[in-house]
Amino acid sequence: LDLEMSFVDQDDVLNLIEELYTALVKSECSGKKLITPFPKITYAEAMEKYASDKPDLRFGLEMGDVSDIAAETKFRIFTDSISNGGIVKGFVIPDGGNYPRKLLDELVAFVKERGAKGLLWIAFDGDSGELSDITIDQVKSPIARHASLEQIRSFGQRLGAGGKDLVLMVAGPSKSTNVALSALRNEMAARLDLADPNLLAFAFVIDFPLFEWNDDESRWDAAHHAFSMPKAGYEKYVEDDPGKVIGNIYDLVCNGLELASGSIRVHKRALQEQILKVLGYNQEQIKD
Repeated sequence: LDLEMSFVDQDDVLNLIEELYTALVKSECSGKKLITPFPKITYAEAMEKYASDKPDLRFGLEMGDVSDIAAETKFRIFTDSISNGGIVKGFVIPDGGNYPRKLLDELVAFVKERGAKGLLWIAFDGDSGELSDITIDQVKSPIARHASLEQIRSFGQRLGAGGKDLVLMVAGPSKSTNVALSALRNEMAARLDLADPNLLAFAFVIDFPLFEWNDDESRWDAAHHAFSMPKAGYEKYVEDDPGKVIGNIYDLVCNGLELASGSIRVHKRALQEQILKVLGYNQEQIKD
């Protein structure tokens, strides 16, 4: 289904799509539940909380960036990753502090198969549910010898852990770290049976970047396509700071899958030429 609409803004399009999918579910998907209105999540928020631009919202397991805490430890894996421009990020498995080592080794292998260099974990086995009561003897982790108890508690507090929870973290380049963590989040939800199979958790992911940097070819690529309109106030960055430009771009996602994608198109010739120049097109190519 392709929608071509004139004289509309983003909300006009999203409202129509929500109405369409709501009607389809009610008429064709007996027994399925949905939540309306569909939530709107910015791309930045989706990547920060779920490490994915098509998150499954049937369960939590939200993530957090702990790079600043990791940078203060003496753990080389953390400090080397951060000094090379990477991040340290993770999430919590509630009541997972007693996971056996065999299971943790399986999770390490899982993330390595998906591009991460490894998985760092902190298992809390406290007498109460409070991290403030945790002693170093109640912590099991590869980083325990390289970080203070205060720092270990800080990892847990930042990510929302309690005294009997398991913290899972990945360190490395932002892109590969997010890919591995997103897969791990979905894997843990499946193992813990967290996703309601009868819930269709629709959401709109909005405000995608207009450009993305291609490391392999040292150039800017269009994140979606070359004809998306920048959001108001971002046109001024197209030539001087392309990575800062947010586009009028949106996706419809459901249960971890992308169902639809669209954008408000560029309708200014000069702006379209600027965008194409950033993407490496010369004037002759632009005219063609």
